[in-house]
Amino acid sequence: MLKLKEYDDKLGDTHPNKVGIGGHMEVCILKENSLHIERQDIFPDSASVYQRILAGCSK
Repeated sequence: MLKLKEYDDKLGDTHPNKVGIGGHMEVCILKENSLHIERQDIFPDSASVYQRILAGCSK
């Protein structure tokens, strides 16, 4: 995931193939009658990206 994020970040904000990878890395475990979500890791820039998103929402 870190390599994919690095590639995605290098594309730039206006590139048509940019996905915007970030935040928390979570795994969903599906069973017949349940769903369990486990947090595996947090991207290093998660907090700063979240602040940029919030700043963009207030415009």
